[in-house]
This record gives sequence, C-alpha cells and structure tokens, in this order.
Amino acid sequence: MDILKNSLAHVLNFISMKRSRSSSDDKLINLKRKKVDIDLHLRKNSEIESYTQNASNEDSQPTHWVSNIQDPHELYRSVVTKEEENSPLQLKEKVKTMKSVANIIVGHLIEHSKSASSEKLSNKTINSTDDSDSSHKLKNPKHALTFEEMIEVERIFNCFKNKEIFSQNHLQAVTYSDIKTLKPQSHVNEKVIDFYVGLIDTPDSMVIFDHKMFSMLEDMEMRNEWDSDRLIAHLKRTIGDNIYADQLIFPVLLKNNHWVAALINNDYKSIDYFDSMGDANFDYVCSILEKFVCVIQNGENEPYDWNEMKVPEQTFPYDSGVFMLKTLTCLANRRDLDFCQNQIRFLRKMMVLEIKNVQLFNSKY
Repeated sequence: MDILKNSLAHVLNFISMKRSRSSSDDKLINLKRKKVDIDLHLRKNSEIESYTQNASNEDSQPTHWVSNIQDPHELYRSVVTKEEENSPLQLKEKVKTMKSVANIIVGHLIEHSKSASSEKLSNKTINSTDDSDSSHKLKNPKHALTFEEMIEVERIFNCFKNKEIFSQNHLQAVTYSDIKTLKPQSHVNEKVIDFYVGLIDTPDSMVIFDHKMFSMLEDMEMRNEWDSDRLIAHLKRTIGDNIYADQLIFPVLLKNNHWVAALINNDYKSIDYFDSMGDANFDYVCSILEKFVCVIQNGENEPYDWNEMKVPEQTFPYDSGVFMLKTLTCLANRRDLDFCQNQIRFLRKMMVLEIKNVQLFNSKY
C-alpha cells in the first residue's frame, strides 16, 4: 500500500510540475508555432496537394482525423504538428496518461481499503485465529488486470497514433485508430470485431464466421438472388470441409450500429438468436439464416426451430459489440454467459491486450 501511495504522490507531482511550468512551456510552444508557420509558408502548396490527394486515394475510415479537417491550411498544420519531434501534443499525451495512472492508483487504494475493511469484518464475525490471509497486499478479484497492464492500456488509448498498425496476424491488421474504438463509450468497429473473432479457438464441430458472411446473406436476400453455387464456393474457400459443421455462428451487424450473434445448430435443427437489447430483429435474422440453411442443403432440410436466447442485458447502446464478442467466447468455450454490464469497461481493456498479444487470455481470465 505504501508503494501505491508513493506512486500516486510521484504522479501528482509530475502533473503539478507540468502545470507550474506552463509559462515557460508557453514560450517554447509559441516558438515552435512560429517555426510551423514558417514551414507552412514555404511548403504548404505542394504538401497540401500531396496530403489531400493521398487522403482521397486511401480507403480510410470516415472517422480518420484527415477527413475531419475541412480547411487545407488546418490540414497541413495538423500534419506538421504531428511530425514535430518535440510537439506540444506529446506533452499533452504524457500528462493525460499520467492523470489516468493517478485514477488507477486511487482505484487501487479504494479497493484495498474496501478489501481490508471486509477482511476485518469477516475475521470479527467468525472469530478466526488464522492469519494466513491477513496480508495487506492488494487482493485482485477474479477478473483483474495487473497495475502494469492497466497503465499500458491507458497509454494506448491516450497516444496520438492513428494510422500505424497496432496488431496483425496472417489475415488482417488493426490500426491504433481501430483499437481506440474499444475505449469506453465507443462503438467497436468492424475491423476490431473480425480480428477478435479470428482469435477465438473453436472445437472442430463449430465454425465462427466474420461479420462479412451475414452481410453477404443480407445482400442476397435484398436482391432476392440466392445463388447456391456461389454461396457454397465461398464457404469452401473460407472454411473448407467445415461447411456442414454441427454449429455455425454468425456475428451480425444490424443497421450499422448494433451487434448480435446467431447460431445455427444442425444437430438440434435450431437457430439460436443472442441479442443483448431484446428481440426487435429476431424474425429478420432467423429468416435469413433459415434460407441460408435451405440453400446449402439444396432444399432438403427440415424446418428449423427459432429460439430467442437469454443474454445479459446491456445498458448503453455503444456496448453491443463487446456483449456480442463475449457471447461468442462463451459459446466457443461452452460456458454460461457469465458476464454483465458492470464488467464491460474491464472487458474492453482486456480485449485491447488480447488483440495486442494476438491471443485470448482464456486460461488467465
């Protein structure tokens, strides 16, 4: 506990020191801004043109920082500022991270205080003479990140990197801009969803598709063009001989803002629907998947039962992606859906580290 208090004092001292030196920092920042203005005057015409052209040619996400700047002058200023080695942005990044670290330490101290009080109360209640658990070390709950891991996540969230690759495997990559959609109160984007789905280990009798699979089925339904040859060929390219697996699981993105999961169980002849916000799209999703089953089995299948499954309920609309991913991991590991809204902030941070390490922490968590 003394270590935590000393760490908190060090962090708060760093933040206050940066604030106390604001006048001298302002002079340095003004000098750098003048340098930026000179560079802007000398190079802006050619550089603005090249950066604007590159931005228009890239298949970037709509939320990319370039697309949010309309004025070419501001575009160039942003680029130069990002390229400055001693940019004020780096100072802001460091102070912001240190504030997050201070909050984490305070959280640890509060948790320690609660744990110690609870332990004393328990000892009084049972009149225990066993001192084996009377250690004053912080007792992490079952689902807890280490102090170092929490700081690492805060650094990732607060950094000013965007286009750089954060993590990649042999199939795809996610950038820092993508991974920041795991920040609290953010909608998780499709790249993060598909990357995470690729990390989930499944039994041989189970297949989990990426979200593009259901999007393809939606397109066929909208066009009323269910092409069995094209569909089966696509399935064989993506999942090989598992085309007739016992269980087929689909991450589904509805109206570009809500994630649900659906499971085709060929053993029980059923379609199970998992939605953390209710059954508003139950019939829509199940009807498309029933047509999918009919097409790949050449119309020889029996009617499948549709089941709306009980799922932990989300409180906030931006958390559906995390709920859906956690549902998939529970299904793959044949576990109950043993999570709730109160764990979502933790799960977001854990997913950042899992994606960075390109593996899930099933054994640890």
